[in-house]
Amino acid sequence: MGVFKKLKSSEASPPQVVFATKNNGKLEEIKKIIDCISVTEAGIDIEIEEDGETYLDNAFKKAETIAKLTGKPTLSDDSGIEIEHLNGLPGKDAAYYLTTNENYKERNSTILKMLENAQNRNAKYVCYIAYVNPDGQKLYTVATIEGQIAKEPRGTNGFAYDEIFIPNEFPQKTMAELTLEEKNEISHRAKALKAMKEKVGL
Repeated sequence: MGVFKKLKSSEASPPQVVFATKNNGKLEEIKKIIDCISVTEAGIDIEIEEDGETYLDNAFKKAETIAKLTGKPTLSDDSGIEIEHLNGLPGKDAAYYLTTNENYKERNSTILKMLENAQNRNAKYVCYIAYVNPDGQKLYTVATIEGQIAKEPRGTNGFAYDEIFIPNEFPQKTMAELTLEEKNEISHRAKALKAMKEKVGL
C-alpha cells in the first residue's frame, strides 16, 4: 500500500510532492509522469553540492535537504551516462565531466573526439530516484537504458547527452530525436520514476 491512504471526499488532499530539480528539460519529462512541483515552485533557491560517492548518495542528499526545507514529500534523481570505451565514465559525475559547468555541447563534442576511432561505442544511461517523506520514510528505485554513442550529435528535443545517445529501442534515432512521449516510454528516468510512482502510490 502506498504512503497515502485512499482519501474520502471529506478528507484533505495528500501533501504535494516536490521534485528536487531546477532543470526545466527534466521537469517537462517528469511532470508527464507524476503530479509534482519543482523546488522553485516550492519557493526554494539553493544549490546542493552533489559530492556523494554514489548516484544514490547524491539522490538522497538532494531529497532529504528539500524535504527538510519544505516539509513535503520529496523526490530527487541522480543520473549519468556510462560509456564502455571510457571505462564507465562519465558516470555519476556526468553533469560536470570535462568542464566545470553544464555546457553539454562542449562536453558532447569532446566525447565524440575521444571515441573517434573506437570500435566499442556501447553506453548506458543510469537513473536512481530517491523518495524522502518528512516522517522519515526513505525509498529508492533504479533503472537503466542501453544504447550506443552516435558518430555526431543529432536532435534538439533532449538535454544533457541525449543528442549523442542512440537507445537500442530506437536504433535510428538519438534520444534528442525522440518525441517526449517516445522518450517517456523507454528512458532510464521514466522507468525509475514509474517504478517509484507504483511503489509509493503517488
